[in-house]
Amino acid sequence: MRYLLCQVCGQPAGRTDAGTLWVIDTLSYTVVEARGLDAGVREPPICQPCARIAVRACPVLREGYVALRVPEVRLVGVTGVLCAADPQPHNPGEIRVLDRSATMSYTDPRLPWMLVGEIRAELVGATPVDLEAELGSAA
Repeated sequence: MRYLLCQVCGQPAGRTDAGTLWVIDTLSYTVVEARGLDAGVREPPICQPCARIAVRACPVLREGYVALRVPEVRLVGVTGVLCAADPQPHNPGEIRVLDRSATMSYTDPRLPWMLVGEIRAELVGATPVDLEAELGSAA
């Protein structure tokens, strides 16, 4: 995510003057759109060749997707398992799980206790695009 590499092949994601290419499923887009794209998405960007394959092969994307061009990306936080030291004196050094699906910003003081599973990125200035038109121009 930090280097804007394709989530499928690991090569640089598709980029034009309009920004980096993102393809996210319709449900995720609906949730993110309701909270605002600054709430952060968990899906990394994608390159055009992999986008062509992904929208046909991925069961979630086959149900519906939104393609976006994003001129600016900010890493805003993480999602993962939040842990803490057990406060009981008979369990010194033991770690317990507080939340298996916590989401927090990089400024949260509990961040050192997070076992990170995903990075969340704010998509600044995201614009929906016609992926078929994008893929046609990339061929």
